[in-house]
Amino acid sequence: MLNGRIPPKGMVEGFSLGIGASGSFFPVHVKLPVVAYFFQLSDDDNTPSPYLGHVDLTGLANKRGYHVPHKGLIQLTLFNPSHSVLKMFVIQYNLEDMPANSQTFLRQRTVYMPISDDDDEGNNATNLPSDLVSCVFKKGKAGGLEKRQLSPLNATSEPLPIFLRSVVHLRFHTTKSNNLYLHTDIRLIFSRDTFEFDPRVATYRMHSFIDGPNNPRYSPKTC
Repeated sequence: MLNGRIPPKGMVEGFSLGIGASGSFFPVHVKLPVVAYFFQLSDDDNTPSPYLGHVDLTGLANKRGYHVPHKGLIQLTLFNPSHSVLKMFVIQYNLEDMPANSQTFLRQRTVYMPISDDDDEGNNATNLPSDLVSCVFKKGKAGGLEKRQLSPLNATSEPLPIFLRSVVHLRFHTTKSNNLYLHTDIRLIFSRDTFEFDPRVATYRMHSFIDGPNNPRYSPKTC
């Protein structure tokens, strides 16, 4: 969905995103409109649909983007069409070694993961798949997508599914003077439904993971 490979079913207007940051300085908060698309990932009309939110940063007064510290926190507040807070995202980052005239991205994924009594905090992080949408839905016999059903822990050896809650995709670039900016756009995947889990089936805990490119971590700007 982030790459536009799945066509949306429709669009919802009225969402907005508050953007702020903290670190060696505190940039002025801004609030921008969100173009939200929804998708049909299953033939079942009762299956909840995720939303893809797109925030255009090219209309900011500073054409370079939203100026942020090289290290700190980025806080995003998502408002629904009724202007109530729907979700808050806090992304911790450190790009102090990022050279001038370069670019990179960071992606925060928040999921519900099954845990057991003997699990250590975060010990499933290394097993987190790259395509989390496939953990929420699996391909059906007809080639479509169907919702995965939870099974009791002692009833099957199949691993319990991981449920995607949200994704935040941030693009960064630096100028010749090595100032750091969020640029072009911010992309979000989020849902408006509430997850409820039967404790007799499994215990779930929310985890957030941040990743980005590794080799190389930074690349020269194309323009």
